Amino acid sequence: MAARILPVVKLATKVTIAGGALYVACDSGLLGSGQQGSEALEKAKAAVPPAIEEWMKYFGLEKQMDGGWRAR
Repeated sequence: MAARILPVVKLATKVTIAGGALYVACDSGLLGSGQQGSEALEKAKAAVPPAIEEWMKYFGLEKQMDGGWRAR
């Protein structure tokens, strides 16, 4: 019985992920007009640097003055 359920669960998972990605794209304005897409891009540009800094702190990395990376 489990052999019959596994393909259904895999398909449901894939459909859910694809649907979620489509929802996020529509909700953020990526699939709208050019103006909405431009606004979404600006929001993403503002959100990415703080997220990268947070992950760097989490993994114990810091940026050196010469542009390279090293572990703390």
